[in-house]
Amino acid sequence: MNRKSRTTLHRNSNRQPYAGPVLLVVLLTAGLWSLFSAAAEQKSLPKKPLPAQSAERTEMETLDTFLDSHPNVAAGLHVNPSLVRSGSFLAHNRDFSAYLDAHPTVERTITERPDVFRNREQRLELAGAVGANPKLKRTSVNWFDHYLMAHPSVETVLRPDPNKIDSPDLKAAHADLAQFLKTNPAFSENFRKRPAVFLNRPDFFAQPRLHTKRTK
Repeated sequence: MNRKSRTTLHRNSNRQPYAGPVLLVVLLTAGLWSLFSAAAEQKSLPKKPLPAQSAERTEMETLDTFLDSHPNVAAGLHVNPSLVRSGSFLAHNRDFSAYLDAHPTVERTITERPDVFRNREQRLELAGAVGANPKLKRTSVNWFDHYLMAHPSVETVLRPDPNKIDSPDLKAAHADLAQFLKTNPAFSENFRKRPAVFLNRPDFFAQPRLHTKRTK
């Protein structure tokens, strides 16, 4: 082997050990750059705000919790929702006044979108959660609404045959529902009597707003 061939072979042998690590470094650098670029792009994207009606619905459900423990206020509002802006009514129901101060969205919803409150009240009344002697709590109806939304398979079972609300198989497959029915014994009966009230959950929040002022 002549000197030129040996020199070339020597140079090639010197390069080969570094080819693998260099290529690996290049690939890793490219991969990290892609990850950082994707993360930066994701971070720069505007976050989607929560739908206004979802926040409004959540606030109105806090009202249901309050009214479950304040039946006199519940009875007054059910007959006359405008009492939410009545200074004299609020003066006699200071707990309710304090609640409204902490939940201004509720007051705005009732006064600016009265149909939302009336329609919800009508549905709750049909469900047996509103009236002179309600058998259910408002919060029980809300819980069941959320449960069906989270478990559409349960609704698929109940819609064609509401009597399956007491099915041992259904309760065995859904322990949380079984516990709910156990602690709310009147729920099954009300559900069987008027299943459409519980299974049909209209969007009451697609209503126009009005503008009124608090009265004395």
